[in-house]
Amino acid sequence: MASDYLESSQNDAEEIAKTLQQVDMLLGSEKLNQLYEGAAELRKNVRKMLVNIRTDLETLNNLEKEDPFKNDPSLANQRYKLIQKIETTKIDFEFEIVPALEKLTRQVVEKSKQDPPEQLDEKTLPPPPPGERWTVQKVLDTASQFVEQAARAGAIFTKAYTLAKALGLVLGVPIP
Repeated sequence: MASDYLESSQNDAEEIAKTLQQVDMLLGSEKLNQLYEGAAELRKNVRKMLVNIRTDLETLNNLEKEDPFKNDPSLANQRYKLIQKIETTKIDFEFEIVPALEKLTRQVVEKSKQDPPEQLDEKTLPPPPPGERWTVQKVLDTASQFVEQAARAGAIFTKAYTLAKALGLVLGVPIP
C-alpha cells in the first residue's frame, strides 16, 4: 500500500516538474515580459520549485535503487523527509503557482483581446483545427476557451497544462 502511494506521489511530482518546465519556458518569453510585469517574480518561484522537485525526485530515485525492498531502517527517515518535501511542493504548486499562472493567463488574454496583434506568425502556432486557418480572433477565442476549460478542470495538472496552452497560444510559444 505504501509503495503504491509512493509511486503515485512520484508520478504526480514528475507531472508537476514537466508542467513547471513548460511554464518556465513561457515565462521566459520576451513578449510576456512586455505584457505582464509580474512574470519575472513568478518565473523565479517556478524555477525554485522546479529545482526543488527535480532534486527531491532524483534523491528519492537514488534511495529506491539503494534500498529497493525498503527494509533498511536507516533510510526510512530520509525517505519520509523526501516524500514530505515532495508533498509540500505539490501543495505549493496547487495553491501558489497555479493561481498565479491563472491570473497571469487571464490578464494576458484580456490584454491581447483589447489590443490584438496585427498579424500572426503561424509557424509558432500549433496546427489549426481541421479545415480552418489561424486568425488573430481565432487564436484569442481559442485561448479564452482554454482558460475557461482550465477553470472547470478537476485535476490540478490538467488545469495548469490548459492554462499553459492558452498562454502559449497567445504568445506564439508552442506547448506540446
